[in-house]
Amino acid sequence: MKQKSIVLEAPCDIYNSRARDLHYAIQESGGEVFIEKLSSHKSCRGTHLLPILSLGIEKGDQIRLSTSDGHTDLPDLVRVLYQ
Repeated sequence: MKQKSIVLEAPCDIYNSRARDLHYAIQESGGEVFIEKLSSHKSCRGTHLLPILSLGIEKGDQIRLSTSDGHTDLPDLVRVLYQ
């Protein structure tokens, strides 16, 4: 499978409802999505909420969303962060 990834500047802190919304969107996608905070080189699966929170992503941090499955729409997941 071909890996897809998007690197972006976090538009907001990812905690509380933002982390929950991203987590739910990833679960609904049915794919395996990884979130990485580039400055700390920490990453986690997006299917679990606690690891997302433990990344400590703040507004302006560079993050990468990546997947190796063919059906997950990463731009849709990015839109969740901008709502």
